[in-house]
Amino acid sequence: MKTIKKIILAITLALPLVGSAQEIASVTKETRGFYGGAYSESNNGKPIKPFSMTTTDGKKINSGDLKGKVVVLDFWSTWCAPCRDLTKQLNDSLAEYNGDKFLMIGVNYMESVKKGNPLKYWQEKGYKFPMTINNDAYGKSIGAGNPTIIVIDQEGIIRGRFDSYTDVASTEIKTLVWALMEKPEISVEEAVMAGRNKEYVKAVYLADQVMKKDTVQGRELAGEKFSALLHISEWTAVEYIKQVIKESKKEELEQNLTNAAISIAQTDGIQSGKIYLYAAELFEKLIVDYKLGENMVVQDQMGRCYFKAGEKQKALAAAVKSLSIAEKDNEAPETLKYLKGVLDNYKKS
Repeated sequence: MKTIKKIILAITLALPLVGSAQEIASVTKETRGFYGGAYSESNNGKPIKPFSMTTTDGKKINSGDLKGKVVVLDFWSTWCAPCRDLTKQLNDSLAEYNGDKFLMIGVNYMESVKKGNPLKYWQEKGYKFPMTINNDAYGKSIGAGNPTIIVIDQEGIIRGRFDSYTDVASTEIKTLVWALMEKPEISVEEAVMAGRNKEYVKAVYLADQVMKKDTVQGRELAGEKFSALLHISEWTAVEYIKQVIKESKKEELEQNLTNAAISIAQTDGIQSGKIYLYAAELFEKLIVDYKLGENMVVQDQMGRCYFKAGEKQKALAAAVKSLSIAEKDNEAPETLKYLKGVLDNYKKS
């Protein structure tokens, strides 16, 4: 017999969204690509406002001379802690692209060159990209903040703007640069592979690109997108899967509820206990509406959600029930061992 972990793996390998393209339009139309909170696409597709910036050694960098390059403008200052963090992360992650086809510019902004001494800071850090000074007029003219990152394609067109620091901002920027530089294959398979490799930002980005190209194919990635979003923006993920569930046809609902609940249960590190409680509610609905109270996996995973949400007594009750079902059904010894371990862990905590 399959162990419980193999059963869970089989269920979570795919989270399908089925139905006609018209029925799923609302869950495939939100395709901005990046959901970490810093990204703005309001200026996407527009040419970057022309600029002429001066490096610390007096050289000029003119926007008109940068055609053919992917360019990242990093508005930063030494007094801005989020700027310092993001600049370091970008220097580390984008250094591999430095060359004829790529340029990142450290755009020192809203800072006195004499008081802040950004040149000394840049040199001490050993950053590989040029840094320019006296950029306040240009920065203000485009409404830049500290930090602001603007990604520009080879034709001088804005492809993304990031106006704050978040845990995933540097990864999102790296993903956008990667897409512009390497022009990856946009396919269901590539999106799935990124998720399997725990490249969650890339998985969501690729899923959205598929959805833009082909709504029917894109619906196959609804589950992948949801699972990856849980690692990027928890509540965005929950709102997304609620819409998926809302638009499920009657014959699809049980499977979509099950997959959504197990996907949350199997995701560690979710910050809000309310999200684990939401998954537990989905399991409770499955028990009531689909008579799954005697399903070992449902009880085990529901208990897992209650435990992560801090509801110890409910977690214990579900763990006891899951073990009882497994014993009654003569499940494999390794499954019984696993469930007994779960129950012991809940009791000791």
